[in-house]
Amino acid sequence: MTTISIMPPRLRLTGISKSFGATQALRDVSLEVAPGEVHALVGENGAGKSTLMNILSGVLPPDAGGLELDGAPYAPRDTLDARRHGVAMIHQELSLAPHLSAWENIMLGAEPNRAGWLRRSEAKAQARAALAQLAHEHLELDRPAGKFPIAEQQIIEIARALRAEPRVLIMDEPTTRPRPSGRSTTSRSTSSRATSSGSSGATAPASRRSSRFSRASPRLRAAARASSGGSDRSSRSGRAFTRS
Repeated sequence: MTTISIMPPRLRLTGISKSFGATQALRDVSLEVAPGEVHALVGENGAGKSTLMNILSGVLPPDAGGLELDGAPYAPRDTLDARRHGVAMIHQELSLAPHLSAWENIMLGAEPNRAGWLRRSEAKAQARAALAQLAHEHLELDRPAGKFPIAEQQIIEIARALRAEPRVLIMDEPTTRPRPSGRSTTSRSTSSRATSSGSSGATAPASRRSSRFSRASPRLRAAARASSGGSDRSSRSGRAFTRS
């Protein structure tokens, strides 16, 4: 008799709740995401979307409920612990060091070295490989990050997350911050990367156009309703995260 093994979901949230004083941001939110899936969480401003993302990425602890990563309990102490578990988040606001070069920002904290000496050429090669995943390998690696247009700074931010090859990549509206002149570039790059995520497992674009996610899976719509206190109304503020 053949035994069929059922793989656990990459990420599972069960009964997540979070309050700030008298304000309940999340109430009994549950969600499962399988490897290779791209999901979007939509809802009104103030519905608790960012709060949920912050819990997943270790910024905030939940008041109730539990998380699992590949079937194992997952309770990150902070963002560094979350990254060590393979969960990375790209926030809407940039977190680059503007005085450091593009490659230094991408490799920050993970610089290859030998006996304490930085292996600069190897670091640059890894940074360029991360940018190539976003079709931006042409960016000047030695240029200070602060000298790039906002849209390209966002590409550097996304490349930094991709370089670590996270198991779960959360994107909090990464295409909303660039100015109009750069928005299409960022959107095209992240969308292209998401298209190939089924084979390589990678990243997902977050969009302000929540209507494009209106036919999301029932599980996701239920999570969105729960996070907004039962409301199923969506706004322009969309969040997308992917499981790889």
